[in-house]
Amino acid sequence: MSPRFGTFLLALLAATLAATGTAADTKRLTRITHIHGLAVDPAATDHLFLATRKGFYRLAPDGLATLVSVGGRELTGFAAVAGNRRFFASGKVLRAKETLGILRSDNAGTSWRKISDGLVGASAPAAFRRLAVSPSNPRLLFGLDDNLQVSRDGGMTWTQVGPAPKSVLGMALAAGAGARLYVATPRGLLASSDGGKTWAPAYGGKGKAKIIATLVTTTPDGRIFAHIHKQGLMMRNTGGSWRQLVAAKAFDGMLIRLAVDPQSPQHLYVVSQYMKIFESRDGGKTWTRYGL
Repeated sequence: MSPRFGTFLLALLAATLAATGTAADTKRLTRITHIHGLAVDPAATDHLFLATRKGFYRLAPDGLATLVSVGGRELTGFAAVAGNRRFFASGKVLRAKETLGILRSDNAGTSWRKISDGLVGASAPAAFRRLAVSPSNPRLLFGLDDNLQVSRDGGMTWTQVGPAPKSVLGMALAAGAGARLYVATPRGLLASSDGGKTWAPAYGGKGKAKIIATLVTTTPDGRIFAHIHKQGLMMRNTGGSWRQLVAAKAFDGMLIRLAVDPQSPQHLYVVSQYMKIFESRDGGKTWTRYGL
């Protein structure tokens, strides 16, 4: 290879990397295997943020995910303040025993800082498997690791509530002063009106049929979304009754994450158990694949 041709190849490679990002910080949606959290980009609502097993990504409609920050860290807990650029996260460092405590970003995930280790006197910083922030009070958060914890000052200090229901697949706080807490579990959708001390069925619970809830999401306008296995995506307004938005067969497997566009309440995104993303612009009546 001539020196001139080698110089040309290096220049071409540099231009390509500048335009598309390095192989280390971009990947196709189809190569992301664990999406622990989902949020709509408030600056461009056709883009999504993904809290994943290998960092925090911004996903474009063409299915290309770009690493924004905290690469090499598994963000098992994630919560976005409704209509805001403030995010909370927790988790651990990949292939290490180091846990992250509670992280906060005020710029939509571009940078993060640790705001707390969790409980005072704990043997290690917290690594929450689930995080939930109130849609109407961003100072109120719940975190779940081996036990349920609560923070009333925006994640700075935490106190232990006690044991939570087993195998929590999703957790969300309802809007309003009541601060009703919901969890999706293999034993159904449960709710607590006393800050997680006691629980009662929030969907069904009177018949013999086994109810499996795989996600729960709440919105500032009082809506509660839940996916019930073999029944579909359900929704109810505060004080109303549950109604089916779409049958379970409409998706590829069970739904595990849901996010609502803060600028358009009828604009929804969901993630299936196989990491496929679907989008609806009519409040959940019809859906199309996203990121192809």
